[in-house]
Amino acid sequence: MPATPAVKRAIEPESFPWMDASRYAFCLAMEAGGAAWLSGHTAARYEPERNVVTAGGDLEAQARIVYEKARVILEAGGLGFSDVAHSIEYLAPAALGPDDAALLARLREEYLGANRPALSTVAVNSLLRPEALVEIELVARRGANESVEAAGAVARRIGDLLVIPALDAPGPDLDAQAGAIYGRAGEILASAGLGWEHVVKTTDFVDLSALRDYRVTADVRRERFGGSDASEFPASTGIIMERLATPGALLQVEFIASTQPRRGVAAPWPHHPRLTYAPAVRAGPLLFISGMAAFNPETGATEHAGDVIAQSRYVYENMARLMEAAGGSLENVVKTVEYVAPDARERYPRTGRVRTDLFDRPYPASTGVICERLIRSDLLLEVDAVAVLP
Repeated sequence: MPATPAVKRAIEPESFPWMDASRYAFCLAMEAGGAAWLSGHTAARYEPERNVVTAGGDLEAQARIVYEKARVILEAGGLGFSDVAHSIEYLAPAALGPDDAALLARLREEYLGANRPALSTVAVNSLLRPEALVEIELVARRGANESVEAAGAVARRIGDLLVIPALDAPGPDLDAQAGAIYGRAGEILASAGLGWEHVVKTTDFVDLSALRDYRVTADVRRERFGGSDASEFPASTGIIMERLATPGALLQVEFIASTQPRRGVAAPWPHHPRLTYAPAVRAGPLLFISGMAAFNPETGATEHAGDVIAQSRYVYENMARLMEAAGGSLENVVKTVEYVAPDARERYPRTGRVRTDLFDRPYPASTGVICERLIRSDLLLEVDAVAVLP
C-alpha cells in the first residue's frame, strides 16, 4: 500500500489569463511544509489571435509579466510579495549585461518593496522557450521570515530552514574559489547560530571551463562536512553551465540548512561511500533529493542514451524507489527542478507524459531550464526535488 501523502495543496487562482494551467504536467504552486513553492515562471502566454504560446518581449516587459503571474498566484494562496523569502532568477545569455542587472534590481524593488529575499542569480544556456529571457522561481511563507546578513549576502529563514543564496567568490582557480565560497557560507551559518552539520542541501553551478577540475570540490566538502560515508553529507546537485552570472566565477553554490536534525536516506541501490553527497536528506518533514539522472549505479552505465523521454521515466521511477525508502511515495513530492541538456530540447516537452503517468494531480510545482551539459555528456536530464513527508 502506498504511503499516505503529506498534506499539500495546489494553489489555483480563479483566473490565470496567461494560459490554461490545467493542460500542463505541473501546478502553478504547491503549498506544503509551511511554505508555498512556486513553479518557475516565464513570460509565456497564449495569444488566441495567433493561436500560439509566446514568451516574447524585451527584458522589462517579460519580467513584469512574470511578476504579475507571481502576484496572482501568491494572492490565491493568501500571500503577497512581502512573504517571499527565496527567489531564483534564471537568466538567458541576452539578459546578463550590467544594464540588465540594474533593470532587474529596479523591478525587484518595485514589486517586492523593502522585502529582500535570498536571491540566487543563475545564468542558463537558454530557457525552454528560446525567446524567453528570464524565469523566476519563488518560495514564500506567511509572516516574518528573518534575514541573516553576513559575508556580503542576505540569507533568509523559512520556518526551520535557512536559505543561503548562490554564492561565488574570487580566486585564481576552482579550488581557491570553492574554499572561499565555503568560507562565506560558514560565516553566514555562524551568524545564524548554525554549523555545517545543519546543511541539508547544496546546489552547484559550474562553469564549463572548470568541469575538468570539478572533483577538487569534493575535498572542500569533506573538510567542511567531515563525513566519512556518503550518508553523512548533505544532498547535492551539480549542473554545468556555459558561463556563470558573475564574470570570472567558476563555481556558484546555494546552501539550504535546517534547525531540524539531518538524517541521510539510504538509497535502495549501491551508493559509493566515498561520494560527498547523500541520495536524499530528511530534516523534519522535508526531504531534499539529490539530482537524479539516468545513471545506473549497479553497472556504471548511462541508461537510454539519446532518449530524453526514456531517461525521464528512468529518473522518476528511481525517485519513486527512493521515496519509498524514505517512507513516502511520489505523492509526497512538492517541487522539482529539471535541468535539460541542449540535445534534448526538441523532445523534452514530451516528458510531460511521464509525469502525468507517474504522478497524480495535483502535479508537483516545477522549473525547467537548459544547461550546457550534465556531468556525463550522454545524460540528457537531471532532476532534483523537494518532498514533504508525514
